[in-house]
Amino acid sequence: MKTNWGVYVHIPFCKRKCDYCDFVSFVNNGDTVTEYIKALALEINYRMPKTIEKYGKPATLYIGGGTPSLLAIKEIDKIFSVMGKYTNIADFEEITIEANPESVTREKLTFYKNLGVNRVSFGAQSFNDNILKRIGRLHTAKEAVNAVTLAKEVGFDNVSLDLMYALPGEALTDLQSNIETAAKLEPEHISAYCLTLEEGTPLYKKCNAGEVVLPTEESESAMYDLAVTMLPKLGFQRYEISNFAKQGKHSRHNMLYWTDATYLGVGLSAASYIENERFKNVNDLTEYIVNPIMSRIKEERNASDGEFEYIFLALRTVKGLNKNHYATKYGVEFKKRYKKSLAKLTSARLMIEDDEYFRLTERGFKVSNEVFGEFIGANE
Repeated sequence: MKTNWGVYVHIPFCKRKCDYCDFVSFVNNGDTVTEYIKALALEINYRMPKTIEKYGKPATLYIGGGTPSLLAIKEIDKIFSVMGKYTNIADFEEITIEANPESVTREKLTFYKNLGVNRVSFGAQSFNDNILKRIGRLHTAKEAVNAVTLAKEVGFDNVSLDLMYALPGEALTDLQSNIETAAKLEPEHISAYCLTLEEGTPLYKKCNAGEVVLPTEESESAMYDLAVTMLPKLGFQRYEISNFAKQGKHSRHNMLYWTDATYLGVGLSAASYIENERFKNVNDLTEYIVNPIMSRIKEERNASDGEFEYIFLALRTVKGLNKNHYATKYGVEFKKRYKKSLAKLTSARLMIEDDEYFRLTERGFKVSNEVFGEFIGANE
């Protein structure tokens, strides 16, 4: 059976962990990286042929982290060599690699391009050096600018920039300046994420200790309004709550997550979604390296958990939830199952309906978590 699916490869190493990060990642260590790449190759060799046999060749490949660009060229080459045993790299419609500005060089970017990578996603976060220091980023604004410029010079025509807002000490004018700077670099895609303060992170501790101060809720709201208004005016159309792209340059791989598509995750802590079942690899680095084949665990979840996940992921997109797809998958009309919730949300102008889709309004996107909450345990 041929289907639209993708592969995610997790590289869990960073030069230093950022103060806000709670992802599964570790400070780079040469020997550990070597052992990890060997384990990763074993897992790819085990899972790729089985998945391709069942679903055909994958459409997308996404190498994320961590900081994939921290790896040496030979280590990235090893990943592609193993992957290339089972599918022609040139057949991927989209291959993305995440990169941090301080860890890319012209040599690395040229190598990625020659390997077949056609999309680079840079974690810029801000173009204000003081703010970058406050959140523990290693790069400077100038390095971020130079990294994007280098990517364009070596021939990448699909460059994405991650920006964050509501950062410590950030003002509305800072965000406006960040967006203006990003747009001048002419990327094809911009993600704009509000900072989530995760318990246990260094930034969480600094905030609790009063060492740094986050913007007020009113300021955060104003920053959201600025981002979602300003980016479309600069040519970046919103296609998901936090993602904006020029025509035809949305992230094809990430769309798989939001549209109930199949994806295979390999590497430490990587998630997979296959035949309505979710699997997750272990978070323990030593355990993964010792036995990557046995690292995958099926997540236990009931039918309502899966359905709620389907709903909120679909509603994250501007297109929204496809009524026919939902009815086919769950055997009931979305409108019938959630009659009261939908009546409440549409009357509050948080959702709208057309012939094919239910979707959030602009107002609904701003309070999306509240909207999603209406569907928890609400099926009638």
